[in-house]
Amino acid sequence: MSDQLRRALDDLVQGVATEQDARTRAGGGLPVDAMTARARRGRVRHTALVSAVTACAVLGVAAGGAAVAAWERPEPAPAAPPTESTAPSPTPTPTTTPSPSATAPAVVLPTGDAALPFGACGALVDAAGDVPLDDRWTIATTLASPEAAVGGGLLVSTRVDVVLPDDWSPVGVGFGIWSAAGPELLVVRDGVVVGSGDLYGDVPAGLESYDIRASANSPAYQGWLPLVSCSDGNPLPAGDYTVVPTARVLPLGDDAAVADELAVDGAESVAARHADDWRRTVGEPLDVVVVEGEPGALPPARTRDDGVIVPEPSCGSAVVTSTAARLLEWSVLAPHVVAEGSTRDTSGSLAYLGPGRLRLAVQTVPSFWAVQDGVVVGASPAPTDAYHAVVDLDRSSPLHLRGTLDVRTCQGGGPGEEPLPPGQYTLVPSLLVSGGEVRTAEGVRELPSGFVTGEAFPFVVE
Repeated sequence: MSDQLRRALDDLVQGVATEQDARTRAGGGLPVDAMTARARRGRVRHTALVSAVTACAVLGVAAGGAAVAAWERPEPAPAAPPTESTAPSPTPTPTTTPSPSATAPAVVLPTGDAALPFGACGALVDAAGDVPLDDRWTIATTLASPEAAVGGGLLVSTRVDVVLPDDWSPVGVGFGIWSAAGPELLVVRDGVVVGSGDLYGDVPAGLESYDIRASANSPAYQGWLPLVSCSDGNPLPAGDYTVVPTARVLPLGDDAAVADELAVDGAESVAARHADDWRRTVGEPLDVVVVEGEPGALPPARTRDDGVIVPEPSCGSAVVTSTAARLLEWSVLAPHVVAEGSTRDTSGSLAYLGPGRLRLAVQTVPSFWAVQDGVVVGASPAPTDAYHAVVDLDRSSPLHLRGTLDVRTCQGGGPGEEPLPPGQYTLVPSLLVSGGEVRTAEGVRELPSGFVTGEAFPFVVE
């Protein structure tokens, strides 16, 4: 991943934190417990699989590390000065598929049919909508690279936002339903839809509801979009294309009683009673170039590991860290030495390495536990509600986070107000996650709430 992409994600993370902080000051902050509950609330059956109700808050658009013309391996973390500790990038080495051969079947592209509704395979990009357009929602979408190889795909980050006035008052869409798979992405060539898909692929998703009192955003979806023809499934040929994000949304008004209806009946049943009320929002188009070259592919998925998440240690107790070969890897860049009472910038990368997709609420700033003689003697202050979000990831790209290394001395079982006194410590990077679900074609598996830990490193307060 380029430094430019890293900075873009950092800015988006900070923007979300600022937005949520404003809500917190106004009494509308989002508790982590509520996020966890919402991430698993109101599940509905879809092809005999479970699909979670929408989680709340949004991290913002995260960027992957591939210029898929030849899956660009993420650049290694910059070499740290002697006083800093770096951990390797958590991104697994991607595998590649052979370049298309001369005997590969010719791709069939639709020629365009003016009678088809918007979004259908072969429809014109300016076709009339299948449902009315509505500007009460927007879609934020970013591509890691605008270039992809024939037979490859795009790394995409996207989310749906509810448009709110400055006073955060509802506008008839306080409650609603949308796809749990996130926005659909149309691939357009010469004004005709030639490909489409979402980031869930063959993982069933179904519908889920949102509650604007908890969040004005869908989860932040990050993942891999294969570039194939919607006519025959073969790779799109080299050329210029446009990606158009779009989503269907069902507004359910602003009456809080709707929440009870959704909780009792589920999103699928409620949606069936409002079949004529769906609306569509369309995001800004993004230019894409498909070129001849070696395509990329997702790295192999790791298998299940229950040691990925550990409980938070109390002051004076020993630390239990995440196990090896885990589905989640948390790597940080942090200083080795600081002056007493000072703070320093730090950053980290959270990679999901397992199968299918992972939905979870995540702390968006790094935290640390300070250890001496095997027990916890200090910790970072607990982040406010402003620094938590819900993300929906595959294994194509790590999620990059940044914050401040600020560790306080234990007091009353937790971090107090005083900074760590001078001395030698071991710091254990930690990241709070909750409401996690691994979603695959075979089903949904819940993860416990707790902390993902990174590699411990020596730390000196002067």
